[in-house]
Amino acid sequence: MFGKRIDLFKLFGFETRIDLNWAVLAILLVWSLSAGLFPFRYEGLSTKNYWIIGIVGAIGLFYPSLFTKWPLQILWRKQMQTYRYDGGQPETEL
Repeated sequence: MFGKRIDLFKLFGFETRIDLNWAVLAILLVWSLSAGLFPFRYEGLSTKNYWIIGIVGAIGLFYPSLFTKWPLQILWRKQMQTYRYDGGQPETEL
């Protein structure tokens, strides 16, 4: 991993990139769903519908990995700013 990266977009000050290995994996996943699984499970649809369902299925698999990280990064950034304003590490009581 960590090979050639492609910049996708910037959201809330965080750059979002995709590694080419993940892009290849996503393409293979969409192809596998669209040409293999969905035509076998749901017969009678058009080829276009299988590809749309395959893309939606791949997004459904990659969505949690991508979009659950942003809230955590936003909270972490706010917490780190608080730490800097307080002058260092916070004191925690157990």
